[in-house]
Amino acid sequence: MKVSTSAPPPSRAGSLDLIADDLALDFANTESGRGFPSHENHLREAEHVAQWLKHAKALPAEDADWLKGEVSKRADLAAVRTRSVSSNLPEGRLDAMEQRAARNAVKADDPDQ
Repeated sequence: MKVSTSAPPPSRAGSLDLIADDLALDFANTESGRGFPSHENHLREAEHVAQWLKHAKALPAEDADWLKGEVSKRADLAAVRTRSVSSNLPEGRLDAMEQRAARNAVKADDPDQ
């Protein structure tokens, strides 16, 4: 088997098809070509995760853009480490994001709300 040493193609994190209508399944589909030489992980860097969160509407665009900017400043975030990112959020920022997520979850369970 020939191993390629060329750089991987650009991430498609911000343009992947969202076809599962389920955030967890769409997240699982952020890798393509499993089992083939063309296998690609589209979330290779923390910035890619922020792009995908915005694209999948898992975070409001403003929060995803803020997160992308913050992780791009951090050289130690070569690997995606959600806990490292969230532990460095400004005071109150994570609480607001968690509250928004909780409100959205309630709305999803009760569309009349």
